[in-house]
Amino acid sequence: MDRAVGDLLLIAPLAILAGILLLRRSPWGYLLASVAVLKGLTMALAVSAMGINIALQGVPDSTTILVPFLFLTLLNLVMAGLLLKNIDAGQAAPLSA
Repeated sequence: MDRAVGDLLLIAPLAILAGILLLRRSPWGYLLASVAVLKGLTMALAVSAMGINIALQGVPDSTTILVPFLFLTLLNLVMAGLLLKNIDAGQAAPLSA
């Protein structure tokens, strides 16, 4: 099995589950969503950096990679900000040792 397919088989269902749990305001939704958003952010940022390096080398088709992934990076930054803004620490259960 290809690694990208394996990633999608794990990441995509967990991201969908995180979205459903977020809609229900479940604490597990916030946990899973933070992992999914940060995974998306780091992946988009890494591919954007690769696209910038390709563009600096003068490859003519580099903008076809660069533009969508810069957009995804910006979108993931916005989603991370919204997620952090909506976390309510007052509802957190006390930690037990």
